[in-house]
Amino acid sequence: MTTFVATHAHRPRWARRAVGIAAAAALVTGLGLGGGAAGAAPAPSSPAPGGPAAQTADSAGGIAGLPSGVPPAATAPLPTLPAPAASAWPFPNDWSPTEGSGRYAGGAYFWTDFVYDDHGAAGSGTGDSASGLAPDHGTYTYPSGPGYDEGNADIFGPAVGDDGTASYWRVDWASMPDPTIPIAEWTIAVPGATPTATTWPAGAGVQTSTGFADALVVTSAGAQLVDATGAITHTFPTTVDPNSYSFIVRIPHSVLAVPAAGSWDVQLASGLNATPGAAPGTAHYSFAPALGAVSGGANVYNITFRSSGPAGDEQQLVCPDYPYDPNVAATLEQGLANQGSAQPGVPTVACANNWMENDQANTLRTVTPGVAPDVAKYRQQIDWGTIADRATPTVPVQAGYSNRWYVTPLFGQPGSPITGGMRAADSATYTGPTYLDRVQVYAVDVPQAYADAVNSGHATPTPLTWILHSLGANLNQYGGTDPTQVAQECDDRGNICATTEGFSEGEWYYGEAEVDFFDVWHALASSFDLDPDATTLSGYSMGGWASYKLAEEYPSLFAQAMPLEGPVICGDESAPSTSATPYVGSTASSSGTFSGYGAGAQCNSDADTAAAAPASVQRSAPPNPAVPLGPADDPLGALDNLYWIPYAMTCGAVDELVPFTGCQTEAQRLEADGLQLFDASYPTEDHLVFATQNDFTPTDTALAPSPRRVADPGHFSYTWYPDLAGDLAASPSGVDGIGAAGQVGPTGAYWVRGLVGSSTTPGATAAVVADSAAIPDPAVTYVDSTTPEAQASPTPYLAIRQTRQLGATPAPRQSATVALANVAAATVDTAGAGLSCGTLAATTDGPTALTLASLQPGSPVTAGARTLTTADAAGTAVVSLAAGTTTLALCSTLSGSGPVPSTPEAPLVVGLPLAAVAAAYGVHRLRRSRSRA
Repeated sequence: MTTFVATHAHRPRWARRAVGIAAAAALVTGLGLGGGAAGAAPAPSSPAPGGPAAQTADSAGGIAGLPSGVPPAATAPLPTLPAPAASAWPFPNDWSPTEGSGRYAGGAYFWTDFVYDDHGAAGSGTGDSASGLAPDHGTYTYPSGPGYDEGNADIFGPAVGDDGTASYWRVDWASMPDPTIPIAEWTIAVPGATPTATTWPAGAGVQTSTGFADALVVTSAGAQLVDATGAITHTFPTTVDPNSYSFIVRIPHSVLAVPAAGSWDVQLASGLNATPGAAPGTAHYSFAPALGAVSGGANVYNITFRSSGPAGDEQQLVCPDYPYDPNVAATLEQGLANQGSAQPGVPTVACANNWMENDQANTLRTVTPGVAPDVAKYRQQIDWGTIADRATPTVPVQAGYSNRWYVTPLFGQPGSPITGGMRAADSATYTGPTYLDRVQVYAVDVPQAYADAVNSGHATPTPLTWILHSLGANLNQYGGTDPTQVAQECDDRGNICATTEGFSEGEWYYGEAEVDFFDVWHALASSFDLDPDATTLSGYSMGGWASYKLAEEYPSLFAQAMPLEGPVICGDESAPSTSATPYVGSTASSSGTFSGYGAGAQCNSDADTAAAAPASVQRSAPPNPAVPLGPADDPLGALDNLYWIPYAMTCGAVDELVPFTGCQTEAQRLEADGLQLFDASYPTEDHLVFATQNDFTPTDTALAPSPRRVADPGHFSYTWYPDLAGDLAASPSGVDGIGAAGQVGPTGAYWVRGLVGSSTTPGATAAVVADSAAIPDPAVTYVDSTTPEAQASPTPYLAIRQTRQLGATPAPRQSATVALANVAAATVDTAGAGLSCGTLAATTDGPTALTLASLQPGSPVTAGARTLTTADAAGTAVVSLAAGTTTLALCSTLSGSGPVPSTPEAPLVVGLPLAAVAAAYGVHRLRRSRSRA
């Protein structure tokens, strides 16, 4: 057990907060723009990330870098993209995982375009974005009518191959709801030939000022090779592969001579076939001024070979090249100037490249009537020598910000809404999936130091930081709106960072969006060298809510968290579903509207309305006696789940969406529950403008660079809604009946797993309190401070800190207890609890099937003089418990080496920022060379 002392002022905590807020507010009026400094001291040096051995031991499912304890959805194999038939495409199917980049592989060149970028030019419309705060810059939409759908002309990627007798020209679509609708057009420039043609044929409405020799216009009905004069010289059949969404054209060398060496410049654009199903011909692009185009402008929805990266065409910030009002963002920009700079405190929202299509939209816009837009810069050099050699060169790791993709296992499954070829409109504060293609995107920022290490062959496991997006925003929220935050959280801390799309602007990280989170984690671990013990969870608004929600469900996965303006009630209550409003992904409904609290007033009430936690586990976390709270202050008790995760947070006093009193109550609850905390409270910050100011100092700079998750603590509690894990616990169906690939939900933490609630009624709670004297915790003294801090950017704030100063650690004893409330089944990892040969006292309020794992095979499990069962060959045994307390004697796999020694903890230094707290306290973990699934 842990003993606790608190150092605190005589003034009550609430009074100190009020005085501090007033003092911070006074700083606002008296602070000049050039004065002031953040109060947080620079973060000290952090321990080096875990090494390869620890990475392997602490990873799950054989996926290095994916932490143990993830749900089955995280370890389920990710699908690969279907390949065309070998007769049509006799090459690999090896696409670059980074959008806006290419690679050679086995006789072909593959380029990956940006997904959801088929918005054409910046014209007269408003685009088709289903994300209200992530508008398109291009404004083209699609016609209504049979076969048309949002995404008809969205190119996933082009590929060019050669087998020695013919060249192959392939276009893959992001979705292909009706193959008769899209039209694709290549241009080819051959060095040494006179490139006389500049205007693209087939009514594309664009030109290449540097010229080209030939064009290849492709529909599902056939392809035409057009020469420099515009004459059709040859026709070819088009192979349409419905599985890979491919258009493939084979051109014999006798028609188009391909050299054994040298290079050609090629281009590719897409639009709509004016006569669906017809072969290409003159004016077969659909001119669509009513669909968002400018009269006389381009008829191109998507043009590829636009590169990503710091020097690419589609960077995270690409400003409009003319006055542009990006809809709702204009409201957020009022009073903010100098947009487009990435400097701290300088807003960049007007230049946010939300869908990596801003440069395309600028370029395709007609500036001079009667003059077609020039797309000469969008071209790729094809090296025929590399293709002829069938080489597959190594592609260096790209540093900086980019968008990547993976194939979702939810696609096309019975009952799943992820079917492709559709993008639904957004719907108020909660949406089900709206981006439904099988290829899903996520944003990644890779530090230069990591890229250099990998490219030189010296990579080490690297920390991961999640930056989850807000309601109404998308995966590029932080890259485009808060690039300073990306720099500070990622590059400055040496962390790889990622933002998921979550299938929509607002699924609140439930159902499909939660599956997406873990699928992206799987994809990241498969692509980068991650440290599974050094994960930071952060986000703004809805992403801040997820910094509570996901950590409460899976506390053993995260080393620290940072909710920025996170909704409070939704945040600390984990949003129970009800029979009338099931959460998306539950067995009751896969697309029902989640109204949460107050019959639709989601996340905007400070009243606690969740069902109370079982009385036996109320306030089970080791409390801070200086901040007294009763059960009514935390009715669910889920904040206790977070005890081992240091938190940093922000609260704005004039936040119009997350009430300040609720945010302050949340901070007080975290203090009362004994968490390590840094809370920056801003007297003059709201919700929307604060999000666009591109500055979250000092909160984001208070994060430890390489925190360490606590793997197996001596004491923890875990409260959850069994209904949220109903799919996983009751059947193997998973979200929307997908099986293991869709299985998510709260089912355990640390050394207690496999939890199943006795009652899975929506809104019912269950809880576990676990305590092992074999892993004794040291005595704790809480050190609290409340200080007004002067800083110019974003504004002065009140710094509220709680740290832990550690004292003596009791000698370990071979005994542990678990208290279970509303639990039908549970699994205790006896080795994780530190028990070699000892006792486990289990108390339950009803019948419970208790599985004991990591036992010595063949060893008995006894209660008093009775042998209840014997461990099987896998080291597991199941004991049926009746209501009351049963004390079990057992021996685990640790018994061969004697009792597990206690791991000493470094004392904390009073007054250090959260980075120092996490660094010092993070040494408390017990490593074992095994994988905890």
